[in-house]
Amino acid sequence: MIRRVNTILDRYLAQRMGLISLFALVLFTVAWLAPEILFRAVRGIADKELTVAQGLLYLALQVPGVLAYCIPIAALFSSVFLFRQLSLSSELVAIQAAGISFKRLLLPIGMVGLALTGLFVLNQEVLQPQALKSLKHLSNTTGFQKQEQVPPFVTFVERSDNGQMSKFLIILPEAAPEQSQFICLFFNTVSKEMKTQIEGLENASQYITRIVTAQSSQWDASNSVWLLNQGWLYTLGNDGIYKTSQAFQKASVKTTPLAAKIIAFPYIKAPEMNVLELGHYVDLLTRAGQTNDGRFFSVKWVQRFTLPWVVFIFSVLGCAIGIERSRSRKNLGLTYTALLLLLYNVMVSITTTMGNVGVLPVWLSGLLPMAFATASGLAVGQLRRLEL
Repeated sequence: MIRRVNTILDRYLAQRMGLISLFALVLFTVAWLAPEILFRAVRGIADKELTVAQGLLYLALQVPGVLAYCIPIAALFSSVFLFRQLSLSSELVAIQAAGISFKRLLLPIGMVGLALTGLFVLNQEVLQPQALKSLKHLSNTTGFQKQEQVPPFVTFVERSDNGQMSKFLIILPEAAPEQSQFICLFFNTVSKEMKTQIEGLENASQYITRIVTAQSSQWDASNSVWLLNQGWLYTLGNDGIYKTSQAFQKASVKTTPLAAKIIAFPYIKAPEMNVLELGHYVDLLTRAGQTNDGRFFSVKWVQRFTLPWVVFIFSVLGCAIGIERSRSRKNLGLTYTALLLLLYNVMVSITTTMGNVGVLPVWLSGLLPMAFATASGLAVGQLRRLEL
């Protein structure tokens, strides 16, 4: 009999949790889209850059990017709201009086939490990358928001055998990737102390010996050279002042093949890649010695495995946060929820930045937000128990 009651109760709690989660997802997604993204679509239709159908498609393609932020919020909010309602209506008291423990109630909530985690992974690995690619196609077709879709340039640092910078490539992908504008800075011996300034192109002129620019370039894989068309070769003195300049119709610049592979990689932003593509890109950057970019994308790769579990953690911990005294008119659970979400997002931003600049190991910058969500959720749940 008790087992049958548990089955019915599990179904009841899972259905309510699922409905609240769905409502929260729709609510937060619409609220996120409404202020700016909806205005862009309406303005695009009004300016005749988009048809009505293209405007609706533009809005639909923005949804996966918004879901990446809304799913964790909905998971926490739905469990907090559900257990707040169970507490205020005295249903929770009746359930526990029937001999069903609070821990047993976490089973159906955890199942819904796993479903939301699966939705987060599906969105992260399939829906969002595909939506971003479709947005690029829409932008290229209509010209709408094209300046936001095309990166201003792609860079590559080539080093000598002793690790010193020898070349700095800048590719401006205004045309097809194989016909991009090309700039190459040649460096003399660079000390490690000046490495950061050089990579940021600050005060680097005294270390540059030559500059090659070209209107278009094409990679010749058989000879590992860039074939340049219609450009200029500039020679600089030790003081950083131009000494000579010479125009050319055809020229070549030899670089490592890894430079062409990275520059020709079809995706630039981490959300545009699934975890396999992102891992391949990190491997390319690491083998090519692109330390800064490699660390940045490594952090994003580690977060692909840790951030989905935050959805499950939030859905379970929200049960303890949402409990209120029967007939209470206070909204402390919802207040703590808003505070927890704020602190969590701040923590993600801080740890990501610290991982990008090398202050934290890559793996730790990915794990800390998950650990913080767990610890802070447990702390708030314990505080709620003391309040009750």
